[in-house]
Amino acid sequence: MNVDTTDNLFKMAISIVKQVESLRLQAEYTKISGITLDAEDLEGGDIEERIPEAKAREYLVQWKQILTEFKEKGGNVDALNVQGSGTSQGLINDAGSNELESLKDKLFIVTGEDQLDTWEAFKHYNLNAGLDETR
Repeated sequence: MNVDTTDNLFKMAISIVKQVESLRLQAEYTKISGITLDAEDLEGGDIEERIPEAKAREYLVQWKQILTEFKEKGGNVDALNVQGSGTSQGLINDAGSNELESLKDKLFIVTGEDQLDTWEAFKHYNLNAGLDETR
């Protein structure tokens, strides 16, 4: 299994089990696979290396398109942001509604980038993930 696949599997597991400690998960992986993992982020590097600002801005446009489609179909974007607190960080940490998780999954399908990195990039570059926010 390549590093990117392993990284995505770890992030999915952490997303599914919100209270998991990534170091414990890595220890179990090492015990089972015999492969030692050195860093919490398997992809390595900081967010600027993983997702440059231009790419984050592309992802933001795609995210806002997903939110617009959701709103046009009668979805309540404001209700999503109440749970996610309307900020990029809130959307990372909040388990959110099933609707919010479904919308995040759509972004993953479109971009191929896992949610944790996407929202970390939004936060790092001060990009507002809300539909009505312009930046």
